[in-house]
Amino acid sequence: MRTLSLATGVLLATGVATAGPTFGPLPRPGPPIRKPASVSYTADALGEFAEASRADKAGDLGEAETRYRRSLEQDKQANTLYNQADVLRRMERYKDAIEIYGKYLEAAPDASDRGEVEQLIERLRQTPPVVTVDGEDPRAVVFVDGVLAGPSPQTLQLTAGRHTIDRIGPGSFQHDAMMFKPLERRRFQSTARKAAEGNVVLSSSVQRSGGWNDDQRAWRSPERFTLAPGHYETRMFGPNMFCNPIAFDVPKGDGVLFVFVEAAEPGDGEPRPRCLAATVRVKKVSFPP
Repeated sequence: MRTLSLATGVLLATGVATAGPTFGPLPRPGPPIRKPASVSYTADALGEFAEASRADKAGDLGEAETRYRRSLEQDKQANTLYNQADVLRRMERYKDAIEIYGKYLEAAPDASDRGEVEQLIERLRQTPPVVTVDGEDPRAVVFVDGVLAGPSPQTLQLTAGRHTIDRIGPGSFQHDAMMFKPLERRRFQSTARKAAEGNVVLSSSVQRSGGWNDDQRAWRSPERFTLAPGHYETRMFGPNMFCNPIAFDVPKGDGVLFVFVEAAEPGDGEPRPRCLAATVRVKKVSFPP
């Protein structure tokens, strides 16, 4: 599965530019931090602990976690709990790691590293969410918040909050907007029933979808449709949504143009402005062979 290589489109329209999305490849969880067994271990617990340590050092984290669990069934030692949590952390099973680090602190209330472990637990609780984007069209590309993430499939780490995901293929298009919380892992999958054709994809970051009319034509967003080459301007979602018209140029030739309208919406409890200042990102889509 590919990780992210960032590539941005070009800002074409006037308006207040909002910050680009914070997303990227998955970070490495960091090196192992192990604690030794002590003389207080029972023989059976020590045997499982030793097997767990060997598996851990050999890189077989699944076997190591199983062996640490078996050792704990024989003798609930704090250092075994710590090592089990450390293995879970390196397996990126962060919720499980948080739980076991908590059990370690319960088993060792006077641990000299209590402060460090509490800080680690808090950092793990704030682990950014991860999304996997894939689907049935093998030549599709993925955009997140109007920025090209790369060819599908993509597994991305995002900032917590709301994100817009567009997956565009030679004959397909799917759009979704989702809220992501720390520690979440989600999958966004498009299917053949989302097939769509046309040379323009119109999408946006705002929490609204639907159609509107102007003197030129009937519009809809999010949508994929066909436009002749030329210059286009429209008041997206009507005259009162955005302060400025949405403007873009459709070039001659084959291919698909991705048009993304970005605007900062007020948060919960904040007053809504008279209109939203819009920025348009335009990117010519290149599909992989």
